[in-house]
Formats: sequence, structure tokens, C-alpha cells
Amino acid sequence: SLEKKDYNNSIAYYKQSMMIGLTTGDLEGLTYAYNNMGVTYFRMKDYEKATEFYRKSLNINENYLRDYT
Repeated sequence: SLEKKDYNNSIAYYKQSMMIGLTTGDLEGLTYAYNNMGVTYFRMKDYEKATEFYRKSLNINENYLRDYT
């Protein structure tokens, strides 16, 4: 969907992925979903939203690394 520039469809899929990650505790999947949301909003030129999702992804990664190093 993202490659076809079907951004609304992409966002819907990534929101589903986020919900799955949140409910199952799958931090790796949640990180990918947040990052992909950031990419989607970046391509839509909504840089504020893109930054918000990139930060969420980075926060999970930082916390994950801190817990496992």
C-alpha cells in the first residue's frame, strides 16, 4: 500500500499492527509499526506527525536496549 501511495490504507494497517504490538507486548513489532507510520507521514509531508512516530519508535528501542545490555 505504501509503495502505491495508498497512504490511508497504509496507516490503517500500521494502526492494526500497533494495536497488536500493544496488546501482546511485542515491542519489536510495535517499533516497526511506529517507524512505518513515521515513514508514511513523512511521505505525506506531515513532518510533525512523522517526527512523533519516529520518536515513539526510538523510545522503545532505547528502553529495550537499556533492559538487555
